[in-house]
Amino acid sequence: MKKLFTLFTMMLAFTISTWAEDITIDFSTKGYENAQEIASVEQGGITLTLDKGTNKNAPKYYNTGSAIRCYGGNTITASVSGKNITQIVFTFDSGEGPNAITAEPGSFETNTWTGNASSVTFTIGGTTGHRRIQKMVFTVAASGDTRQATTIELGGGYMTKFTYGPDGDGVNLPTATVKAGETEVTGATVTWAAEKVSGNDALTPTISGNKINIPNHSYGKLNVTASYAGDATTYQPSTKSYTIDVYKGRMNIAEILEDFGNKGEEDWSAGIPTSLWMVEDYGGGMLFVSNPTVTYVNGSYTYIKDDYNNNLLLFGSGLGFQKGDVITSDQGGGEYVPIYGDLKTYNGLLELAVTQNNFQVYSSGATVTPETITPMFLSTSMNAYLKIEDAVYKSADGRNLTFTADETDFIVRQNWTNVAIDGLEVGATYTLEGMGAVYNTTPQLYLISFEKTADATAIKNIDADAANANAPIYNLAGQQVTDSYKGVVIQNGKKRLNK
Repeated sequence: MKKLFTLFTMMLAFTISTWAEDITIDFSTKGYENAQEIASVEQGGITLTLDKGTNKNAPKYYNTGSAIRCYGGNTITASVSGKNITQIVFTFDSGEGPNAITAEPGSFETNTWTGNASSVTFTIGGTTGHRRIQKMVFTVAASGDTRQATTIELGGGYMTKFTYGPDGDGVNLPTATVKAGETEVTGATVTWAAEKVSGNDALTPTISGNKINIPNHSYGKLNVTASYAGDATTYQPSTKSYTIDVYKGRMNIAEILEDFGNKGEEDWSAGIPTSLWMVEDYGGGMLFVSNPTVTYVNGSYTYIKDDYNNNLLLFGSGLGFQKGDVITSDQGGGEYVPIYGDLKTYNGLLELAVTQNNFQVYSSGATVTPETITPMFLSTSMNAYLKIEDAVYKSADGRNLTFTADETDFIVRQNWTNVAIDGLEVGATYTLEGMGAVYNTTPQLYLISFEKTADATAIKNIDADAANANAPIYNLAGQQVTDSYKGVVIQNGKKRLNK
């Protein structure tokens, strides 16, 4: 009897092993470009869906390590149809962060997930840092369910970007067809659900009929899921999901600056999904295009200014604009398209980090001239093309340069390393051109060019020690005294004992 049992067990183990198979997804062999965002991967029946989740950065592939970087808050969902995943072994690249990884369902330890499910979602912990995933090996086994596997196919053309107002007050759901193999399941009923993945409190979607209602003033990301419950004898259940990015619409730069000025304690550093349309509302439903001019371009920095002297930084590579371009959102026939991106502050500097540029060049070669200001107006000239005259160069701290003009010290930053500063001379006088900026709460000028207008004079070359020694001396009562005064004195704002 014992021998029979042992034989049966061996045969059962062999049978189970023949049902199982390993599927390897090696991201280094996919031919991805460096820094390419990865949203989904399909191989051997496995579907991976990658999402930025609560992070502002989506998962991206980098040549360094040939791995996908998943940031804190990103998610990866692995699914297979008609079978179950019983194990997933991760291969990580060196140089990654310590972010914990959690899984639902099943358990994840070190680099291995174990469980028994047709779908599993991994969440990268933390708010900073990342994990570098180079390869995933899936062990897949038959589920034991004899019902036919089903899939849901969605009709094309459904909306995945939405702005309340220009796009209406909601999104129509796509058609959903349930199939078993290539055959449509007759009479199959699909139910829909929409839930917020990320966004502000106003983003509370509801579904009525075939429409998702999205409230005004909301922004973030929605996950929309079509579900088929299956039946008891013939068909397995199935689901199909997609995401909708909900943007807060802003008509023009002036509206952005007004919101920025009234934000109070609201934190813009994480970014607000925004669509910028560059139109003016003249009342009665009449919209007219407002075409901004590009004032400066350097790498990922593109600055624009409208006809009302409102300035904005568009941050993003490959926008394709040049200084002097007049750009437009007008597609003709009264149709306008927006720039999509995240409106944010980076160390206090306001920018629209562009994720999709739809604007076109209307004309080129416009004359762009800087606005001449004194340093006291730097705080109100963020992202503007500026000129400051009679600026005396004082000192440097790395790429931060100190100048003085109009009896005011101010910071000029070599923000772009292709703008050389080797020719600057301490004590000399310059005319500076650059872009108004801010670092935390300190106004500064991002340097574009400089021109020397006067050499350093003997007075300007007096060293700091000599200048300090000649500064007025005061007693503790605030009265100016001579150097012969004995006791505690104040000179250059510092106390010392004069003997």
